[in-house]
Amino acid sequence: MKQLAYSFCFSWLATLAVASTNNDWKGWYDPARDPFQDFRQAITLAQAEQKVVLITVGGDWCGYCHDIAHFMKTNPKVNKALNEHFVQLKVNISEENDNAEFLSHFPEFNGVPHFFVLDASGQLLNSQPTGDFEGFFTGYSEFKFLTFLRQFTR
Repeated sequence: MKQLAYSFCFSWLATLAVASTNNDWKGWYDPARDPFQDFRQAITLAQAEQKVVLITVGGDWCGYCHDIAHFMKTNPKVNKALNEHFVQLKVNISEENDNAEFLSHFPEFNGVPHFFVLDASGQLLNSQPTGDFEGFFTGYSEFKFLTFLRQFTR
């Protein structure tokens, strides 16, 4: 029985090690980007496509940022809702660039990743911590995430 338990633990740790070396997330939060310019472009696109803007504040250093980005990208229903109704903008926050000037225009928040939802005119609709979307032992909850997104879709 102990051998089975050790085998399971080793397999689980090996899976985590492989997942943590997956670098497809690198560069999602570019500290060199100008969030003011990106924001203007996002608003222009949201107006043209009659969408809502979803700003995700985070950093490439943040494991939770990787997790939620992976969830948003790989969950078919969530990905579809995001692509149909939202213009997405990622804003870096790191030691290299905290984008304090840009983020000073938004409510304070504790921790990343954090969402801000804005209408196509740039009016803030919601400031949302992403921990609220976590399921019970299941990572992020599709139901909770879609319920949140549906608040802002027409």
